[in-house]
Amino acid sequence: APYLKAAMRLIGLPDAEDVEWFRAETDRLAGDNPALSDVLARWQDYRDARDFANADRLKAALAEMGIEVRATPDGPQATLTHDAQVDAAKLEALT
Repeated sequence: APYLKAAMRLIGLPDAEDVEWFRAETDRLAGDNPALSDVLARWQDYRDARDFANADRLKAALAEMGIEVRATPDGPQATLTHDAQVDAAKLEALT
């Protein structure tokens, strides 16, 4: 994936995260899915408590579904990978 991003930048295409439709879809996923919102809040709580082992465990579980999580000044941000397979039952089990 890093090579693809570099190639896209080389030919002048924006990163997926910077394309409005991609961000809108990610925002929709987070906004319409209370389980994901709960998991992101729990991830932030772990980070705030400096419990990085549990924060990393949640982040890895989300990554397996194709949801990448990162910390931002506005709180956690989730983005979907191109091959995301969000399993509602697995997501619910993380809450």
